[in-house]
Amino acid sequence: MKPFIQLAAALALLVVSGCLLPEKTETRIRFNEENAPAEVTIIYHNMSSEAKDDEALQSDFRDLIDSWKGDKYLVQQAKQGLIIKDRQVYLENGKLQAKELSVPTEENFLDGGDMMISRGERIVIVDADDAEIIETNGKILRTEQNYVIVWPEELREIYWIQRLLYDDEDKTRLERNRPKLVKMFEAYQQKGN
Repeated sequence: MKPFIQLAAALALLVVSGCLLPEKTETRIRFNEENAPAEVTIIYHNMSSEAKDDEALQSDFRDLIDSWKGDKYLVQQAKQGLIIKDRQVYLENGKLQAKELSVPTEENFLDGGDMMISRGERIVIVDADDAEIIETNGKILRTEQNYVIVWPEELREIYWIQRLLYDDEDKTRLERNRPKLVKMFEAYQQKGN
């Protein structure tokens, strides 16, 4: 599996885990010196659940905590080619966030999968089916199927934020469950976990 595709796999792993879904994701890649690996930070903004009832929502919350605290998640990410250096779930401005800092294990991170370097530019291709790019420090070309984002190769940090697109039914459930999930997390924190 190519390294940049592994970033998409990391997002998919979180999204699939108990039907937890973010409103948007933020991907930041910091390129270090030549012999040092890149650092990849992914932030899942305004987490919620598609749960249809409170029991399913409780289950999704337990999955979130177990995934982000347990070793199983670290092993799954390592199999995808990412070494997790830090991960956390937290509240910011009343919204539930999840964040991970990782480094890719493969040397060809800069040239493969959906990311490439060509003629002095870094190029990332993001599928446009389920998300829209809402912010980046690069230049965007929107095609019918994709977003193509381009940065100067010498730029030390690149980022893009994408809003995930949901159908009306999912959107309604996500909005309804957000405050409940926040309250569960606040109660979890108060217990000293």
